Amino acid sequence: MIKNEIKPIVILVFVSFIIKLSFFISLRPWETEVLQNTILVSDSIGYYSLANDFINNNFSFQSFDGLRTPVYPIFVGFLLLICNQVWFVLIVQICISLISIVLIYKLCRIYFNATISFLAALLLTIDIHHSLYTVSLLTDSLFSTLLLYVVYLFVKFLKYNSKIDLYLVAFLLGVVILTRPIALYMPLMFVFFIVFSPKNDFKAKIKQSISFLAICFLVVLPWLVHIKTTQGYFKLTYISGPGIIYEILPFTEAYKTGKNLDSIRNSFIDIAKYRGCDFTKNGNNFKNAEIIGNIASEYIKANPVSYAQRHILGVINMYCGVAIHQIALVLRFENISKKINNFGAKNIISQAINFFESKTSLEIFVTFFIIIILFVNYFFSLIGLFCLVRQRQIFGFLILALIIYFSALTGVIGMARYRLQFMPYINLLAAFGIAKTYFYLKSKYSNK
Repeated sequence: MIKNEIKPIVILVFVSFIIKLSFFISLRPWETEVLQNTILVSDSIGYYSLANDFINNNFSFQSFDGLRTPVYPIFVGFLLLICNQVWFVLIVQICISLISIVLIYKLCRIYFNATISFLAALLLTIDIHHSLYTVSLLTDSLFSTLLLYVVYLFVKFLKYNSKIDLYLVAFLLGVVILTRPIALYMPLMFVFFIVFSPKNDFKAKIKQSISFLAICFLVVLPWLVHIKTTQGYFKLTYISGPGIIYEILPFTEAYKTGKNLDSIRNSFIDIAKYRGCDFTKNGNNFKNAEIIGNIASEYIKANPVSYAQRHILGVINMYCGVAIHQIALVLRFENISKKINNFGAKNIISQAINFFESKTSLEIFVTFFIIIILFVNYFFSLIGLFCLVRQRQIFGFLILALIIYFSALTGVIGMARYRLQFMPYINLLAAFGIAKTYFYLKSKYSNK
């Protein structure tokens, strides 16, 4: 980074820190009531429990049954060893998320000028969800920062052909997979770009690809051995089973029929039990996941249109979601509206109507502010993507592949927080699109 570029980035990092610290102070995570009712809820309870079991059982994995992959609970566990307070974990997450501001700048700087890079970092800085989920005991901040570092190193490799960068990418990508299993297929995507990169001959590319996959596999292997030894399956996780039976299939059926979500969920659970699932403590969750996977395959084959429609609606939910209920809780809005479940809504219009009818004036105001920022990002990212692809730069195709990858795998349950993992790349494209639009308009009107 050039010396005169450091000051603007330091300012952005400072602004980002102030925004995130404001969320932290408003949340008050040191209060017992907040800890129990706002922070340690849903998935966070599982991560916190695993972290404590890990450090209390002499760093043993005996509590890790395969529902959660190990990196984030271990990360939380070691932080709790330093300071046995959840607020300390959140402070560290805030600091880690600040690295993303620097990384997106450095990533852009490989191909773009300082102005575009600064604009991309600015767009990430003012992303309210980037701040919101740093004060949640969830994988999002750690995962998105690690992934951004991996992408940065990989883009460096594509441009400069550094083997050290490639092998470091392979190692870190293994860590990313063990942070969130959604990254499981990313090594194959990266291999595709290794093979089609303009550097080296085909034989060298094949060697690099094999080495890359081998390193990724070796990083993940100890975890796979642990699961094989304790559960009898050579698999990463069984999280897809609960996700399918409790969320994906019930929400799709509710979308299709309009029936009560809980009754539909119970019906699918009964079907799973009839097929051999054992949901008691004695049951094998990996076997259950296999059975549930077969049920899902049969259901999707029988209802391809409904599933495709609900999948697309889930992706739209992810792109358009504002998570206003979580924002209201963290920022302590007065008269917070009741959280509503729109997953059974038939279309976007009815979902939007239900949303605005249930929200307070302040929540609607903040929602419109977020929507404006999202619109700016999406509109100009399309322009930026078009310009990059037209230039036939491998960098542009990589960014597009990353966005498509996470958009496609998100599935039926589209939440705003799932957007965090690819939003920096949309910020990057939007910054390039804004610059291109500005210079186009400038040249057009200056010639008149």
